[in-house]
Amino acid sequence: MPNPTTPQDLLRLIDQAADEQWEELDLSGMGLTELPKEIGRLTGLKRLVLGKWDEEEQESTGNRLTELPEDLGALQQLEELHLCDNRFEGLPEVVGRLRGLRTLEVAKNQLRVVPEWIGGFEQLEELSVWGNQIEVLPEAIAQLTQLEKLRIGGNKLKGVPDWIARLTHLTEFGCWDCQLEAVPDWIANLRNLSRLNLSKNPLRTIPDWIGNFTELTELRLWETQIEVLPESIAQLTKLTKLILGGNPLKTIPDWIGNLTELTELYLYENQIEVLPESIAQLTKLTKLNLGGNPLKTIPDWI
Repeated sequence: MPNPTTPQDLLRLIDQAADEQWEELDLSGMGLTELPKEIGRLTGLKRLVLGKWDEEEQESTGNRLTELPEDLGALQQLEELHLCDNRFEGLPEVVGRLRGLRTLEVAKNQLRVVPEWIGGFEQLEELSVWGNQIEVLPEAIAQLTQLEKLRIGGNKLKGVPDWIARLTHLTEFGCWDCQLEAVPDWIANLRNLSRLNLSKNPLRTIPDWIGNFTELTELRLWETQIEVLPESIAQLTKLTKLILGGNPLKTIPDWIGNLTELTELYLYENQIEVLPESIAQLTKLTKLNLGGNPLKTIPDWI
């Protein structure tokens, strides 16, 4: 779709979207400081992007929005609302009227609180509030029984609440940079997880029950204080991505060779001197990052 460069261009684009009954509109990276009330004409819209995060490139593209027009509440068909990388200090009240939302992304803003009415999104499957200034999460989030993806990392949380354990449909939990000194035992209840991110926490150990997450395909544990990996990780035979960079690991155990589905293994910036030959069994590897280790030799089998 064409990029509007002036307010008039944006209104013309909204006119076109209304006439052609668009279901998706991406206005990220437009430098917007306000969203025109005419957005309320797009009553058939299912996906509205006002800012987004690119997981592959690890970069965001947003706007400079601080509020949303009341007319947005007319978009009752909306299923996805992406507000990443704007300047919201609070979640606009009008968002609470969009009860059909399945995805709500408000990462990389300046939110200090998440409102209690968040619990009214009965169909919500994905909630991203990472990279804000949030100190406390409301227990109303526990009412989101359909939630599959929850990302809360990079806030100012004073604790990670145990009621998250009631969200048993979670397949992804992002809890990086949450000042965790130990992995909470209640995480063991989230048995359907396929992606778990506990990076940038001062963790010293990983509990043995991590091996019970047999559906896990991605485990991120970069920049912790873990010195030894528990052998139970060897049971995670569906893992395709394992990120262990920036830790004080001195050795990589032989059982790493059991993880034969791995396509990406990141061991950068540890204290590893010797690599186990069992890594050669990981024949599906497409990415192996060993940078910043005091390796004595690079083995021939690589």
